[in-house]
Amino acid sequence: MAGVLSPFGAGASDTWVAKLGLAAAPFPIEMINNTTITLTNGFLIAALVRPISGLITNLGAFITSASITPTGVNGMALYSAAGVLLGQTADLSSTWSAATPGTYVEAAISGGAVSVSTSANYYVAALGHNTTPPGIGVFFAGAGVSYPAVKGNTSVIADSGHATMPASFNPATAGVGTAGYWFVAS
Repeated sequence: MAGVLSPFGAGASDTWVAKLGLAAAPFPIEMINNTTITLTNGFLIAALVRPISGLITNLGAFITSASITPTGVNGMALYSAAGVLLGQTADLSSTWSAATPGTYVEAAISGGAVSVSTSANYYVAALGHNTTPPGIGVFFAGAGVSYPAVKGNTSVIADSGHATMPASFNPATAGVGTAGYWFVAS
């Protein structure tokens, strides 16, 4: 993310991603200010990131409460900025239901590492279906305010109606989120 302005100073974005051993994160983990938001069933939830590394092998999230009773697909995926599926994890039902609240949970991308460009944007996404969805760490500015697209880039997606990871979605027409989701790649 070299050259990208950060609230922490020029070049700081590389530092806050690298200090945790990550390849991409939407914002510093210290900005998480809400642990009561859950991964809503059937919603493809995604955060826009720009990697500092050319390979993505794992996808992860800050899980704040365990899920209970899987009822469908539970997993994470990596999408291009155009919304094309590049890779996804295996089912995370047992991982999310066994998660200790307040932990970082990651899983490997099935099929191996995905090559990415450090000068392009990507979406790290999650999809869940549970009787009780897992809680996730977010930055929550306030109810009812969706984050706008800026210069054609939508920073958070909350697109409903998904039974499985879609092969693609259109970021320009997808639903937008009201929270900053801390979904990361390493």
